[in-house]
Parts: sequence; structure tokens; C-alpha cells
Amino acid sequence: MKKILETLRRKWAEYLLEIIVITFGILLAFGLNNWNEGRKNDKLQKEYLTRLVQDLEQDLEDLESVTEAIDFIIVLCVDALAKLGGDTANIRNYDAYSTANENVTFSNSLLIHIQSKRQVEIKTFGGQLSFMINQRYFDLTLATYDDLISTGNIEVIDNQELRNSIQTHYAWMKANLDFQEHVIRPLSVDYAYVLKEYGIIPKSTMKLEEIIMLSDGNHKLVTAIHYMLAGNIGFLNMTYGDNESFKQRILNMKSKVEHSLKGM
Repeated sequence: MKKILETLRRKWAEYLLEIIVITFGILLAFGLNNWNEGRKNDKLQKEYLTRLVQDLEQDLEDLESVTEAIDFIIVLCVDALAKLGGDTANIRNYDAYSTANENVTFSNSLLIHIQSKRQVEIKTFGGQLSFMINQRYFDLTLATYDDLISTGNIEVIDNQELRNSIQTHYAWMKANLDFQEHVIRPLSVDYAYVLKEYGIIPKSTMKLEEIIMLSDGNHKLVTAIHYMLAGNIGFLNMTYGDNESFKQRILNMKSKVEHSLKGM
């Protein structure tokens, strides 16, 4: 014991230096590891945010395509109701109808979307009614968001406010897009069923007079068209308008993510 104490008295400075060197080495290695992990997380965060911007841009593109198709359906529904003697006076006052009507021209059997220049030829009234079955639905681009949630990598987004905004955005969009599943899709199915009852098949060549004779005294077809129209006007109202609209929410979310990317 005396020998050990004597050795310590003679070599304490040497031992202390060794302890300091070892401790410093451990702390340096730990610091380098944290720095490296931080770099990896920063790189991963940037990749995720870049992908989110791309997904949101895809959502805007898809939303435009879907609303273009809905513009067609709204204009055709109102035109069909007018031809079948349905009441369209109140419908023409809706902002959604005015918007659709501004975007679409329908004459000489040619349906034209002015903005996209897309053209569809509709030769008969039966063809018009069957074309209206072509209901389009908007699907969120969820690849990046689902990846963030399923892997737990949502935590690599170090801005808590942005992280919360992303989660709130997708939760809100999913909840409100249920309108398509619970309202528009069933109405579209019911409408298709009514057409089948009347024998109106896809690209039907039936003329207006034939269909009026078939539906004489029966309001099922007019009612089905009214419901289809109401559902699509409802979706168009949810797509555009105030800060709670689909389009504005996507634009706001895209702006927040892009702002965060610029600061990296």
C-alpha cells in the first residue's frame, strides 16, 4: 500500500495528464459523433422538406385537373336539367356555377375547357348524360408524409411549429376529403344506376326526345342530376374560396415548407 501511495505521489501529474487526455478523447469522439449525426439529420430533414414541396406541387396540379373535370360536369348538369325541364334558375346564381361556366364553352356538340383547351365531342343527349358519369376524385399525394409518420422521422424536422403544421395540414385534408367518399361517390353511383334503368349506356346515341319519353312522369333522372350537381358544386366550393379551401391550404403549407428550406 505504501509503495502504491509513493508511486502516486511521484507520478500524480503523469496520471492526471493521462486521465485528462482520455477524457478529452472521449468527449471529442462523442462531440464528433453528435456533429455527424446532426449533419445526417440536417441532410435528411432537407430531403424530406424538398419531397414535401414536390408532393404539394403535385397536389395542386391534381386539384386543377380534378376541378377541370368538375367544371365540365357542372356545366353539363345544368344544361341537361334545362333540356329536361328542371329548375336551374337558383343554380345559375351559385359562384361555383359561374366559375365553371366561365371556364367551359358548350356548343355545336363540342365541350371546350377554355383554360386547358381540352375538348370533348358530345354528339347526342344520351352521350352527354353518360359522359357525366366520368366523375374525377382528388387523392392526396401522401408518400412523403406517410414515410415521415411510419418511420418516426417526423422528429428530424427540428422546427416544432412546422412539424405541427404539417401534421395538422394532412389531418385536416384527409378529414375534409371524406366528402368525396361519403357524398360525391354515392351520388355518382346512384346516378349511374338511374342511367342503367333508362338504358343509357356509355357513349349512348339516344336523343333528347327518346329520353324525355322514357322519363315522362318520372322524376328520378332529373333528381339524380340535381344531386350530382349539388355534390360537385359543394366540392368546388371547398376547393376554392377563403383560407379554409383546399387550394389555399395547400398553397399555405407549401409556402411554409419552402420558407423553412430557404433558411437551411
